[in-house]
Amino acid sequence: MKKAFFPFLIVFLISVSTSWAEPQITESNTYYEIHGNTLEQLRSEMHHKGGHSFGVAFTDWRVSWMADRVETPQGFVVTNSNTKVIVTYLYPKWVDEAQAPEELRQKWATLMKAIVIHEKGHGAIAIEAARAVDQAVMAVKPNKSAHVLDGYVKIAGERVLPIYRKKEVEYDRVTKYGQTQGATF
Repeated sequence: MKKAFFPFLIVFLISVSTSWAEPQITESNTYYEIHGNTLEQLRSEMHHKGGHSFGVAFTDWRVSWMADRVETPQGFVVTNSNTKVIVTYLYPKWVDEAQAPEELRQKWATLMKAIVIHEKGHGAIAIEAARAVDQAVMAVKPNKSAHVLDGYVKIAGERVLPIYRKKEVEYDRVTKYGQTQGATF
């Protein structure tokens, strides 16, 4: 019996492992103090101390990103997106609430619940933006130059953020800055 000789072609495939982790999310609350024994006093305090032209609460967010990369025969490839979002909520804190009439305290509790719901909506948009940045970074094509790849990573994230800033504007328009969610006196 003759043995057939089959030459074996050994092919080495380089497999680049990519990691798709959730963005790192940090949320925190900050407060400014208000005083008053009437709804009008509280409203005036919030509008003067809130520091923002629209509303009495505010959500600020920042997304940052950086890609891990490896060199392959095809060039440098993104292997991981290190995306972070920091969301900071600013709310009024009624410091002399205990001295106010019960009816006013109940109205305040209802108002604050609605304000938090509205601001958390802004936070959800921020987290959605971070996820979109993460996806955009992971979609960056390989490049022969690490420096050029890093530039494309930066551009990929920067293209996403204005979309979500516009979503926030639309969110405020649709909710009338939280009024449709009950954030009104």
